[in-house]
Amino acid sequence: MSEIKRKIEAFNKRWDIVTEENYHEEFKKYKTRVLNILDEVDEHVEDEGIVQFCNLIGKSVEWKQTSQQKYSLNIIEAFKNETKEFEFYRLIEYLFTIKFKLPNSFVHNFKSFQENYFNLIKEATEYSRVNVNITRKGNEVILFPKGEELLDKTLVNEVLTFLNKESNDHFIKALSFYEQHDCVKSAESLRRAIEDF
Repeated sequence: MSEIKRKIEAFNKRWDIVTEENYHEEFKKYKTRVLNILDEVDEHVEDEGIVQFCNLIGKSVEWKQTSQQKYSLNIIEAFKNETKEFEFYRLIEYLFTIKFKLPNSFVHNFKSFQENYFNLIKEATEYSRVNVNITRKGNEVILFPKGEELLDKTLVNEVLTFLNKESNDHFIKALSFYEQHDCVKSAESLRRAIEDF
């Protein structure tokens, strides 16, 4: 999706557009993009995944009922109702910890709903002007504050690809502590990552 990002940036540069939108407006655009992506997410999550998501956010599970089946809007409603930026990012991380259904190979041209949602959200994140970056290491999805793009790519994404299991676990914890603004624990986890490497 970096092609769309380049086009937007080129247009803004060509027309010398300096946006007056504040960061809050940029986050609202990002949230809208994610909501568009997740519009039918509840349909693609196992019932136990719905319950797990609700437990993670401390919300009662609510099932809707038609004459033939029960269904859920718990996940998409949680995303719609969340107004705090960092809590919205936390919901995205929670989403990737729950159990999804397997896609029907005759209808869908991807291997898993989880992978598809990750790719779409990653794409939306890349061309949004919000202070968040998203990466994946194995089955774990991590959101962390965006820094200089080249540094993020080199110091985070590439590092995750070559660390061994023990070092990788410590590095992921360091990113998580950094996201929570706990510099001491973040530095300690980085030290452990280097020691275990």
